[in-house]
Amino acid sequence: MFTIPQTTCRRCQRQYSILRNRCPHCGTRRVHEGSRTQSTTAEAQQNARRGNPNDKWQLIFAAILLAAVIIAVIALVSISLKPEEPAPTPSPSMEVTPPPPTASPTPTPEPTPTVESITVAFLGEEVTGFTLRVTDPDLQLTATVYPVSENAVVRWRSADETVITVTDQGLVTAVGPGTTYLIVECGAIAKELPVIVPNPG
Repeated sequence: MFTIPQTTCRRCQRQYSILRNRCPHCGTRRVHEGSRTQSTTAEAQQNARRGNPNDKWQLIFAAILLAAVIIAVIALVSISLKPEEPAPTPSPSMEVTPPPPTASPTPTPEPTPTVESITVAFLGEEVTGFTLRVTDPDLQLTATVYPVSENAVVRWRSADETVITVTDQGLVTAVGPGTTYLIVECGAIAKELPVIVPNPG
């Protein structure tokens, strides 16, 4: 008994006779096995041709990425292993030496005049010695040096301050009875004036 081969519709998946060019159920054109196989093979080859360039570019990109990662790792390792450089020590030439202070000029001392003589006076009259009572008012004396000089310094002192006292300005005060000397000095010259303070009575 002869049986007509059946084929399956690629759209509705129903079987129908291979003698028909279209599916009686959905009208889909039947594709011959030879052309299907050939087209499938052609499509596969075309897909393979398309896939090959993509695979090549993917490999190239992967290689570039891998090289970049390796370079980055090497750079990080070299930086971490690099010894720290010590801070530069300033060289002596870099230190700024302050200029030495300018010394102020020493004033030239004026020569002290050579004193030849001292004159002691009271109210313009020369005094060579005097008597002063305890009850008397203080006696103001003046001293004149020769030769006359503004820089001459006259010093007054009492040989016994229990008898008389004298200020730097030549003011003489009687303290107690007795005999002493009033000494007037200027430079290397000194003049002594005898002073008597009598007992009160």
